[in-house]
Amino acid sequence: MKRSEWKSNHRVNLLPSSEVYLERLCGAVATANREVLIEADHLRDDVIGRALAVVLIGAAQRGLRVSVTLQSMGSSSQPSPFIKGLIAAGVKIQSAETYVDGRPCPPRKLAVVDGERAFLGGFSFDGDAPVGAPPVQEYGAELVGPLVESVRLLLFARLAGNRHPLESERRYARRGRAEQPGGEGWACLVSGDEKSKRGDVLRHYLEAIRHAEQDIVLASAYFTPGWRLMKALTEAAARGVRVRLVVQHWPRHAAARWAMKQIHAYLLRHGVEMLSYRRSLLHGSVGMVDDQWATICSGSQNMETHLVVRDRQFNAALRAHLHGLMCFDCKLEDEARLPQGVGFLRALAGVLTLRMMDDVPRLPSQSRPAYTPARTGAAPIGRTVSGHS
Repeated sequence: MKRSEWKSNHRVNLLPSSEVYLERLCGAVATANREVLIEADHLRDDVIGRALAVVLIGAAQRGLRVSVTLQSMGSSSQPSPFIKGLIAAGVKIQSAETYVDGRPCPPRKLAVVDGERAFLGGFSFDGDAPVGAPPVQEYGAELVGPLVESVRLLLFARLAGNRHPLESERRYARRGRAEQPGGEGWACLVSGDEKSKRGDVLRHYLEAIRHAEQDIVLASAYFTPGWRLMKALTEAAARGVRVRLVVQHWPRHAAARWAMKQIHAYLLRHGVEMLSYRRSLLHGSVGMVDDQWATICSGSQNMETHLVVRDRQFNAALRAHLHGLMCFDCKLEDEARLPQGVGFLRALAGVLTLRMMDDVPRLPSQSRPAYTPARTGAAPIGRTVSGHS
């Protein structure tokens, strides 16, 4: 099966918050009758971890195959007591690779229940929230249809120690890239979790952006575009397409902050609207083009697995949520607040800086955006599933 082969007859539901995601996932696990496969970055002994542990243990006690792959199971030397309790109850838990060939291997947030329903998004099972902070803005999707088997193969491959079991899309892209699916319910799965595969994700973005007629909205916590993507966005804006980018406020790392300001200033000068998400932490990566094409990432970075969807109903749900977010929780960037006179060379320097930072292991100060909760004296607002990578 080709990694990005388009398949029809899908039902894709948007899960626009961690509460909805956890409720749907736990409900699916509680009614499962064959197997549960989950991959995430960590599972902790907090309100969220315990809620998920209840249904996982229940599934294992019913005789189901329950496998969980985590990038962090506790301390660096051994699993935490909470994880040991799950293992004792019959839940199979293994540790994922953190680095491959010296490069960071971002955890994929994926789950498959009974081979019939898949979940993906930028969620981590973590109940700790910054004091006084609103819930982290996260996105997920529930998928029913033929591609569920592809997600299942990805999870089984990680269990077997093989990270990339599916054929690369390059042969498919060369043979039939101009062929586009028609109708509703079409979707494909694209993996960008290896350096040589990031171009597979980029090709889908470029194809959709170059054929855009009305509007483009991309929302990403870590928007680090290459030159081809920046060129496609500015060309779309030049031909009258409304292009909006929703990004997290500036990251803490000085080099990343400088590079992103150069890129933002260049895009803003060429007609792209830049919106800074200010309410809380933005976690996840979603996008939509016109009234049908949309994509959602299994994490917060473009190196992770993407689900590309051609379905007006899913697009409409995503559009409604992003419209509310842009109206009430974002601030339109003013060109006067960004570096002046940014041209091709400075923008290119910003792109290269981010690319070099992407080629070394990420530090928390590099990847996590700055956020200072409002000091209003109000009671802390909790969240159910955190988006911290």
